[in-house]
Amino acid sequence: GVGGRAGRRPAGALSPREARRGGPSGPPRADLKVGPYVRPSMYRNLQSFLRALEKAGELVRVGAEVDPVLEITEIVQRVQKRQGPALLFERVLGSPYPVAINLFGTARRVELALGAHPREFGERLWRLAEAVNPPRAGSLLREAATVGRLLNMRTRRVASAPAQEVDEPPDLARLPALQCWPGDAGRFLTIPLVLTSDPRTGRRNVGVYRMQILVNLAEQFGRK
Repeated sequence: GVGGRAGRRPAGALSPREARRGGPSGPPRADLKVGPYVRPSMYRNLQSFLRALEKAGELVRVGAEVDPVLEITEIVQRVQKRQGPALLFERVLGSPYPVAINLFGTARRVELALGAHPREFGERLWRLAEAVNPPRAGSLLREAATVGRLLNMRTRRVASAPAQEVDEPPDLARLPALQCWPGDAGRFLTIPLVLTSDPRTGRRNVGVYRMQILVNLAEQFGRK
């Protein structure tokens, strides 16, 4: 399945050099049409979305070992400029985990994720904002589908979750966090979801911050 590791490059996987060129046959055609409507509810998790991208020809596996310090982002920068595919780096130096990147680098992949063209999705949110200011029963009824999708985004309590499948002390050094640019202070989680809890009220908040992982790179990767 998507996300596994391999000792050798599997059939169809790209080397880092091929990935830099945007693939063995170059970037996708400019006239590539967006595929049929895809319901976002099909994606129960990231792996299911990666499988959908791979089936649509929008994801390429890179089987050669790559370095999370500068090399991965250098490859992805070239692929992005050519409107190339999403990439799944299956062997990352110093980490047991793969890296999926450039998932939303084109309008087509954003549409596959949202189930509609980004412009259409924005228009739905605009219509909903107009319907609730001031609230009108008829307008809200017409936007019931959008309201339903937004309500499904609420957090809810569950008896168990995939995050509870592994019970061990955290080790951030094992994560394939990237150092994106020369001169960066180190490796960063670029868009993590950070959960915080008020110590008095217990209310929780989810925010997005760029967070640096403070580990000794020389020790982790055996560099001098």
